[in-house]
Amino acid sequence: MRKLVSIVLTLFVLSFVAMAENLPQNEVFGGFSHLSVDTHNLPPMIGEGYSNPAIGLNGWEGAFTHFFNKNVGVTADFSGFYGSPQFLGVSNLDSKLHTFMAGPTVAIARDKTISGFGHALFGGSTLSLGSGEYTDRAFSLAIGGGLDAKVNKKFSVRIVQIDYLHSNYNVAGYASTQNNLRFATGLIYKF
Repeated sequence: MRKLVSIVLTLFVLSFVAMAENLPQNEVFGGFSHLSVDTHNLPPMIGEGYSNPAIGLNGWEGAFTHFFNKNVGVTADFSGFYGSPQFLGVSNLDSKLHTFMAGPTVAIARDKTISGFGHALFGGSTLSLGSGEYTDRAFSLAIGGGLDAKVNKKFSVRIVQIDYLHSNYNVAGYASTQNNLRFATGLIYKF
């Protein structure tokens, strides 16, 4: 019986190795990213009289994904967003947001010209407003996915990536839940 179980487990593991044999196991993504920042839950002393539901910050995103087989992998994701929007009646409010998250990724049709993926990323983020007057670190999560177009065996273009980015900051002593949308596009190198 032990021999049979060992043979079945070995065949199971080797089937995953065979599926991933022709595909690169690692991907590095880098590109432009835009964050639509939710302003609905701002502290009353900051958000009073402010009617714009969102502000936009531009920045970058980088990610490393290791695939264990053809479809399942793990991703480490980092991003930074910057801007000086007119906000709360204040001109040029220096705003910075950095995220650092990781989690599972599921890819569909990685060996085709157009492929898709979905991920659930968990980690943290840092928000800084003004010249550092308001700074906070918080738990963050991103749930989303996107589409990639293969250029050749080593390179792809990320056509679009859309994530729901959630975080809870304590700005000026007031808890603020953020429900943001993150958009990204860029290049992927596979090895």
